[in-house]
Amino acid sequence: MMMDEDAVRDFVSKAGDILGPYRDLAGSVLYSNKSTLKRGSILFYGINPGYEQKARHRVCWKIGASLTEFAAGFPDLESEPNKNVKPIPASERLYRDSNLIDDQQWPYVGRGGELSYKWHIGQSPYQSNTRNLLKLVSTNYPVVVGNWFFLQTSSAAGIQVELKNRGLNYDDFREHCWNVHQLIFRLTQPFLLITCEGVISAGRLRRKLTLQLVGERIFSGHLYQGNPTYCQHFTGRWVDESNNAHKIHVCKIPHSSWYNIVGKKYRDNLLVSDWFTDVVRTALR
Repeated sequence: MMMDEDAVRDFVSKAGDILGPYRDLAGSVLYSNKSTLKRGSILFYGINPGYEQKARHRVCWKIGASLTEFAAGFPDLESEPNKNVKPIPASERLYRDSNLIDDQQWPYVGRGGELSYKWHIGQSPYQSNTRNLLKLVSTNYPVVVGNWFFLQTSSAAGIQVELKNRGLNYDDFREHCWNVHQLIFRLTQPFLLITCEGVISAGRLRRKLTLQLVGERIFSGHLYQGNPTYCQHFTGRWVDESNNAHKIHVCKIPHSSWYNIVGKKYRDNLLVSDWFTDVVRTALR
């Protein structure tokens, strides 16, 4: 189905109203191009845009401005000073149209908050790992890429502190983000959501989507801070504006900032990518 420009404008207007209390805070709503926001798309969400707000990188927006950029097709990406320095080959891009995974130079922030650019455009770990993951999805299905929470902080744990410092309520913010995602669900009518444990727990998706585990969890092959991490497959449902329920599959994997699903040890030893591909096939059926 073709993208509907009127539907995109309507989404941006309604999302802007919902996120009005936060529109002047640093953050981003969606990373993929507006061309992905259409019926039949798959959803892929991280937890939130992550780096220190004081470490302003070259293309960085407030939440309200990010919606404007999204609606316009991200024209500000043309101002990236290094956009022609070792760009990703066309054959490796996730999308043809401008987007923040392929076309933005993400910074590296040191322990002291210092900003540097050690990765070329589109080649930070999150960007590369996201491409590796989503290239396992059929090209017939566009993927909407974004975050569950839209506020930019150095870590997801800092969201509550940042909101409190600005006199804003975390529970209200969480509900406002959910309301924006409901708009996205109604536009895309997704059959598959790919995300991480942080989103499922902090977003309360087990309750909001009435998730039920399918099969056994599998070891991802990766330890995070010394603890094993797991992949899981759930089914659930989301409810549209007419109160009709729709089935959705939810695939939980470790966060793409540090997990590469096609890394050699996963391919050779654990076949996690085969498990993921099978979950996608099941959702497509």
